[in-house]
Amino acid sequence: MIKLKKLIAAALTCTALFMCVPSTAAFAAKYNGWEQTDGKWYFYKNGEAQTGWVQDGSKWYYMDPETKEMYTNRTLYAENSDRCYYFGSDGAMVRNKWVLHDNDIPFYRYYESSGLCATGWKKVSGKWYYFMPESYDGYYYAVPYGPFRIGSEVYFFKQSDQSLVSRKGWYSVKVYDGTYWWYVNSNGTCCSGWKKISGKWYYFAPKSDGCVMTTGKLTIDDKMYYFTGSGTLVMNNWVQNKGKWYYASGDGSLLVSQWKYTGGYWYYFGNDGAMMHDCTTPDNYQLDSDGHIIK
Repeated sequence: MIKLKKLIAAALTCTALFMCVPSTAAFAAKYNGWEQTDGKWYFYKNGEAQTGWVQDGSKWYYMDPETKEMYTNRTLYAENSDRCYYFGSDGAMVRNKWVLHDNDIPFYRYYESSGLCATGWKKVSGKWYYFMPESYDGYYYAVPYGPFRIGSEVYFFKQSDQSLVSRKGWYSVKVYDGTYWWYVNSNGTCCSGWKKISGKWYYFAPKSDGCVMTTGKLTIDDKMYYFTGSGTLVMNNWVQNKGKWYYASGDGSLLVSQWKYTGGYWYYFGNDGAMMHDCTTPDNYQLDSDGHIIK
């Protein structure tokens, strides 16, 4: 009888203790905040794991709508837009910061105070940058270094940090087939057309063709000119190009279909500007291999 009473008392004690311990659901219902499970972070509110945007203090996070885990090192595209947010290794939305995206071709984006990636012109730390707009390719990355046409102008961006050039002068880009040159104004725009620099004439391609400095023979407004390898216009002098000889007049234009007396001899230049030799001129003069008249 005594043993039975003890067994009943023990059973009642266990029941009472069990009733005093809250259930897992009841405990979870009171839980708020972060919890890490299997290396992944979740945010709870009133015991339920949250999805979508979550604010914790001054920082914003994004919880995966399906798995409910926190985004880390991930991009989130804004609703009805190709612009995006980025969440760093700590899960917080990146703001006022550069991020290097190491895709097939690494590129930089800048995330504004709103968290959205910058687009178009943006001044960062006193320097101007241009970020590709949605109409370009949707990436919104900073323009790579070198010349880039924006609207009706061609701008030049530095190789060091991809910022807009702010100092007037010569700038170049080296590629597999050589080095190309541009002359840039203090506002970052590239010169086009004729330009006199340090007393010498140069010609830069039209804006539609990228404003690159011209070298070699080129026809401009129905006149032929010749520019040296350093871009300077040849004037009052002989020019040799691809095995042919030309003569640049005082304004730099090559002589075409006319005679020129220089160095004690007369020479005739054909309709392509090249000196004629070993032939008969349109006015019936015989020329030798040097282009001299055969008497």
